[in-house]
Amino acid sequence: ECTRIIFISDVHLGHRYTPTTYIVDNLLLYVVNDRVFKELDALIISGDLFDKLLKLNVKGLSCIHRLIFEMLRLAKLYNVAIRILEGTPSHDMEQAKIIIDINAYRGFNADVKYYDTCQIINDEALGLTIGYIQDEHLDSYIEAQAEMEGHPLLSPSVSMHTIGAGGGSIA
Repeated sequence: ECTRIIFISDVHLGHRYTPTTYIVDNLLLYVVNDRVFKELDALIISGDLFDKLLKLNVKGLSCIHRLIFEMLRLAKLYNVAIRILEGTPSHDMEQAKIIIDINAYRGFNADVKYYDTCQIINDEALGLTIGYIQDEHLDSYIEAQAEMEGHPLLSPSVSMHTIGAGGGSIA
């Protein structure tokens, strides 16, 4: 049986040219809904969920909260793991950590993890070993690949494949 994962990246909530309401409405329509989550094992947000540091009075903040609440509700209901990779420092600015906070404070207790460093994780919930490479961690993909290939969780038979762009990468 395969692990069913959806990757999203470079969402850029709060972007000045694409209204946040438009982005959230489309995520709710195409990704964060019962139809998709009931067939899913994991949602990986591989960086740049946010475009810039958002103020509490920003237009669209309530729909961001709606997206996060629905994502967490569905993740708990359908046992979907959510993995979040911190993206470009000038975009995310650690704001995606709010998903961790809401998950805990509102009692969703979904399986959510947040990564802000380059690391390889043996994710037992998914049955996978995943390499997280934060954007701008090193000067090049070649340097990041070389750093990760020597990691003890990777056997010599594991090949490196990169998924994602912009905000961060999953190897």
